Amino acid sequence: MARILVADTDKSVRDFVRLRLSAWGHQIVPYADGASALQAWRDEQFDVVLLDLDLPRLTGLEVLRAIRSSDRLDRPSVVMMAQHSQRAEAAAAFELGADEFVFKPFTLGFMSSFAGFLFNTDESEPTRLAV
Repeated sequence: MARILVADTDKSVRDFVRLRLSAWGHQIVPYADGASALQAWRDEQFDVVLLDLDLPRLTGLEVLRAIRSSDRLDRPSVVMMAQHSQRAEAAAAFELGADEFVFKPFTLGFMSSFAGFLFNTDESEPTRLAV
């Protein structure tokens, strides 16, 4: 399964993503700020990076720029997250190399569909219960 870095200032978003995706066997590594998330990405390997736009210390776009400008050979999928009011920033994220852009708040049904899309699997049933 995938190793996923999740960076969002909102603990409830981090917890929701962690609980839902870990139920399908994915390992979730949460961070509340951009600088910590970027350092974790530099020190470790992730398959997917989920970044909120409005992160303290480094914004989501700054973290995305650093990831995409790196010489590292492993290139994680990067998904940007934002409130619906931040639609204008989606174009900037795609220009910097984001693979996808999703708007919060998202529902349990959306997370199921999104996980299936992201990992190209049918994730309608979890492989194990979240702990």
